[in-house]
Amino acid sequence: MVLTRSLRASQAAPEKNARPARGKKEAAPLPPPPPPPLPPPPPPPPLSKKEVARAAAEQAAAEQKAKAKAQREAAKISRKQTAVTAASAAPKLSAPSLSLPSLSAPSVPSISLPSAPAPSIPPTGGIAPVAGLFAGVAIGLVPAGALISLRSFLMSGKKNR
Repeated sequence: MVLTRSLRASQAAPEKNARPARGKKEAAPLPPPPPPPLPPPPPPPPLSKKEVARAAAEQAAAEQKAKAKAQREAAKISRKQTAVTAASAAPKLSAPSLSLPSLSAPSVPSISLPSAPAPSIPPTGGIAPVAGLFAGVAIGLVPAGALISLRSFLMSGKKNR
């Protein structure tokens, strides 16, 4: 009985714990071969006399359309060529040359103002230019800030009032 159990265990064990040998990989299964090509379609059945006549009429109509189209293209090309030759053969007209009398602006007499020396600002007596610039910026920013804040207040709506 012990023998049969060990025999059964040895037969079942290779399936569960079977490992491939190290360094050797099993070959991937080959893909199935492609299916054979489809056979060519069967030839169409023979046409009846009416069908043959209709096919011939359609072919004739197609040929007439192609011929008419070729004639229209040829006519269009010939019209373009005649237009080009007519334009090149047309007499060239030139505008008559006119000479206008020359006009000159009246001359203004030159007036010279008496020159006076520039007033000199004493260094200890006036406001420095940089200080005046800062004063002007401050005077301009106060009303600008007031206008911006008033606009913001009015745009906020009645919900904040």
